[in-house]
Amino acid sequence: MIGRGTIIRPDLMHRIKTGDEAMPWPQLYNWIIDYYTQLLVRMNPRHAPGLLKKWLGMMRTAYPEAETLHRMLRTERDPSVIGEILAACQT
Repeated sequence: MIGRGTIIRPDLMHRIKTGDEAMPWPQLYNWIIDYYTQLLVRMNPRHAPGLLKKWLGMMRTAYPEAETLHRMLRTERDPSVIGEILAACQT
């Protein structure tokens, strides 16, 4: 079941291999933005928000910040608005 663990904690494989501590949220947040950007390029943009919210929903157990971000995005469906929210939260 390591696959689900890596979805919840994207840095899990690195942590197992090196014994390092959990990745801090600001660094992980860059991964979230990168993931969303890749979704927009690789698929129909209208499907990207749902996949991002699904991932954030799974990460809520490990990262309280993911819960906050998930709540902010939960009702939004417009891909460009979600991109703006992600960019605004990055600062």
